[in-house]
Amino acid sequence: MTFDWNLLITVLAGLGGVAVGGFVTWKIQERQLKHVDDNRFQEQRMMVYVNYMSNATKALSQYNSNSNFSGALDKYTDAYENVKIIASKKTLLSADEHFKLTLKIFREKNNTKNEKTIMNQSKQYMVLLNNFTDCVRKELKIDNFNN
Repeated sequence: MTFDWNLLITVLAGLGGVAVGGFVTWKIQERQLKHVDDNRFQEQRMMVYVNYMSNATKALSQYNSNSNFSGALDKYTDAYENVKIIASKKTLLSADEHFKLTLKIFREKNNTKNEKTIMNQSKQYMVLLNNFTDCVRKELKIDNFNN
């Protein structure tokens, strides 16, 4: 009985090809899944930030219209707590500034009769909300909404 080296080489080459093909397929799938996970997390972060901005605006709007704003303030506070969980340091600092000013406005409006102070706080509120939006856009790498 003779040993067929050609058969052995053919079998080993086939197994090697299957192994390399399987490894390459696994790596491609791994990258695709990572990309899908990254996109999903990006979308979740965006929704948390949009929810924060929306609830901030609703709370201040209800407060300024002298309607019952406690429910809106609760939702805004919850949205802020979600931002604290996922935000980068810079975005969180911006949200902190905005949140603190909003609470200050809520506390001081009834005590302040000075319209100039109220207007200045409203302008500062919008500046800080815009700063927050800019931080979010940088964090999420959204350079231009038209792209």
